[in-house]
Amino acid sequence: MAVDGLNSWEAIHKNSVDYGQCDDGSIAEGNSEAVARMLVDKWPEIGKLETLISRDPSLQEYILKHVDSTLATDDLNRIIELSTKSCPEKNILLCNKLISAAKKSLE
Repeated sequence: MAVDGLNSWEAIHKNSVDYGQCDDGSIAEGNSEAVARMLVDKWPEIGKLETLISRDPSLQEYILKHVDSTLATDDLNRIIELSTKSCPEKNILLCNKLISAAKKSLE
C-alpha cells in the first residue's frame, strides 16, 4: 500500500527510510515504477530530488538502484533523454549518474 502513495520525492525518500528493508521482489518493482514516474512525468522536480540527496546521500543510491531493468524501455530512454537535454547545470552529476544507470539497464 505504501508504494501507491509514492508521488513525490519526499514520499519516495520517506518510503526508502521507513521500508528500505522490504525493498525486494514486487515491492522493489513498485518502487522502481514510482521512481520512473517521478523522473519521466515530473522531471522539473529534479531539483527537489537533489536537495533531498544533499540532506541524505543514501537516497541517491536508492534512486539509482531503482533505475533498473524492470522499467519500460521507453521510460529508460526518456530518462536518458531528459538527463542529457534538460538537466539543470547544478544537477549535472546526478543526471550523469541517471544516464549511466539507465544505459546499464537497457543492456
